[in-house]
Amino acid sequence: YKDTTFAEQAAEMLVNEEGNINRRALDYFRRVSGKNAVPVLATAYNAEATSDRAKGEIWSLINDYLDESPAAGQVFVARFAENVRKMGEEEAARQKAEAERAARAAEGGGGDDRAARFREMMSRWGDRGRGGGGRSSLRGDLERLAQGKDLSAEALTNRRSIIAGVKGATNDADIQAMITSVETRLDELANPTEETESRYRLRDPRDVRRDEERRREREQRERERNNGAGTDA
Repeated sequence: YKDTTFAEQAAEMLVNEEGNINRRALDYFRRVSGKNAVPVLATAYNAEATSDRAKGEIWSLINDYLDESPAAGQVFVARFAENVRKMGEEEAARQKAEAERAARAAEGGGGDDRAARFREMMSRWGDRGRGGGGRSSLRGDLERLAQGKDLSAEALTNRRSIIAGVKGATNDADIQAMITSVETRLDELANPTEETESRYRLRDPRDVRRDEERRREREQRERERNNGAGTDA
């Protein structure tokens, strides 16, 4: 019934003792409070007991108010730092799996242990983002800042403030390149033309390089097959 007096109770109910989200309380803030709920949501997001899954659900609502609420931008910056940390953990797991395979190969084990291959596969799966990889989440959040067209001055100011807040979180050259790309896009959105698209795709330079490597490998295999077929003939 749009009863705003329930906000305090909803805040207490939002995350339970197990760190999981109460979706009815979250829906209350979505339907009733709008951007005014962001400070409460931010407190719940930053709480130590809040699970990663609950944070994702809270973020899905906070994300709607990046253009209107500086508090939402502060959560963005904190989330960015979390994803940078996850990137480091995922890279460490990948390197560990590769080192284990190399060690087994050197010992004559062929480097083909199923458990190690499974860990490596899961690391790569997460790194691509479908498993919640930090790098993919980070790229997606940056891309969110570059969407839209007829943005208000407040929205542009908030987005630029967010970009300024995340610049120092990592020295990764590819991440910095994406940040620069978003900055350029915001400059374009400040003075859009009829040719300016509202949708924007931000690509990770690392993924671009990998795609190019795979393309060259496919072409090489195709040349080898063709050469083999010519020799047989």
